[in-house]
Amino acid sequence: MAGQAGLFDLQDRYAELSKSGDPLERLLSVVDFEVFRPTLDAALGRKDRSRGGRPPLDAVMMFKILVLQALYGLSDEQAEYQVRDRLSFMRFLGLGLGDRVPDRTTIWLFREALVTAGAMEGLFARFDADLKERGYFALGGQIIDASIVEAPRQRLTREEKRQIRDGEDPPWPPAKARQKDTQARWTVKRGRVKAKPGPTLDGSEARMVEGLLIPAFGYKSHITIDRRFRLIRRFIVTDAARHDGAQLGTSEAETFWTEFLRKLKRRGLAGVKLVISDAHEGIKAAVSKVFRATWQRCRVHFMRNALAHAGRSGRRVVSAFIATAFAQDNAGAAKAQWRQVADQVRPKLPKLAALLDEAGEDVLAFMTFPKEHRAKIHSTNPLERLNGEIKRRTEIVGIFPNEAAITRLIGAILLEQNDEWAVQRARYMTLETIAPLRDDLVLTLPTAATWPSRPDLPETR
Repeated sequence: MAGQAGLFDLQDRYAELSKSGDPLERLLSVVDFEVFRPTLDAALGRKDRSRGGRPPLDAVMMFKILVLQALYGLSDEQAEYQVRDRLSFMRFLGLGLGDRVPDRTTIWLFREALVTAGAMEGLFARFDADLKERGYFALGGQIIDASIVEAPRQRLTREEKRQIRDGEDPPWPPAKARQKDTQARWTVKRGRVKAKPGPTLDGSEARMVEGLLIPAFGYKSHITIDRRFRLIRRFIVTDAARHDGAQLGTSEAETFWTEFLRKLKRRGLAGVKLVISDAHEGIKAAVSKVFRATWQRCRVHFMRNALAHAGRSGRRVVSAFIATAFAQDNAGAAKAQWRQVADQVRPKLPKLAALLDEAGEDVLAFMTFPKEHRAKIHSTNPLERLNGEIKRRTEIVGIFPNEAAITRLIGAILLEQNDEWAVQRARYMTLETIAPLRDDLVLTLPTAATWPSRPDLPETR
């Protein structure tokens, strides 16, 4: 039977939390959140309340709720519940048991006000600068993650969807426009289905059953966290369809990837001719700086981006048009065909044409390499298959006793995969076809990453 509440029970519980090592208390000791008040007040533009009216919730306290959402991946509904439920959250926010807790709508409106004012990125830039002033520099790389915040699904006509997709405002009355969310987008969350009793499936059927695709409509909260101190360095909000890491700016991403590639270079990685990735300016700049290698934009990811500008009815035709450039025999013919396709679609699809003009050099970079290699180096699919195999094998173990154990397992998987690629000719590239690309020969690369010529050696094309 519960006894009567004591006068100091709450203080005693807070003391126990501190003794257990409350990370939010540590964050409060590192960051002076009051430095954000002038920026918050300027962004919110709150009016003078001297004439009366209900006072607004404290802006710094509301900003701390956004920090909690980013740290713990909370939706607005969960943020409201967790603030009411957890003493550590209440202490971090400076709330007592009898204080008013903001509801989900208030949290959403506060975030929208900051995003509309363009203050969100500036606030977290100041957050990062404040951490650096106290000696918490972003060392040892960063963790990039994004959590989806779902929004109410919109019921729109096809014409309204087209207008929103093209950046236009549908002709709604003001009252209706206030109820419509035109900035949220659809995305797909990936998950897994728990095993159920029944017949066992093999191969692709089993993978289809295990994989779970959940459509979600709303926004993404993108965060980058310092690996060493586990503190947030940047935080921005976009629609849910945006790629996770690419939204966090090029400067910090380039710093991370440059250090990562230099570490690989110090460990002996040499002779890099091509680096393949999704569209990410940070990786592209780091590759050029560290390896002076060519950067290949993943063709599969690019096609998804391109077909998004084609409309549902025109995707098949546009896909066939672009494929004609990939079917050419050499880089010169591929670039000429690429420009011709861009000119053909320009009158009806100007955004697609602009994308083709911008990405042509990067998407066709693989065409400068030997023909027998092109099917393997135009996308990140081989790497994604390898990552999928690593994920499958590590999930079987589940919990590893220490870091050395997982290093041994993943190392064995990589050695096994390397042997398969070297021996099985149909899997990847043979050593015979790679031999002409060794460092003592010159390979013709795009102008953005050209190797210095050597007149004493024959040129390989």
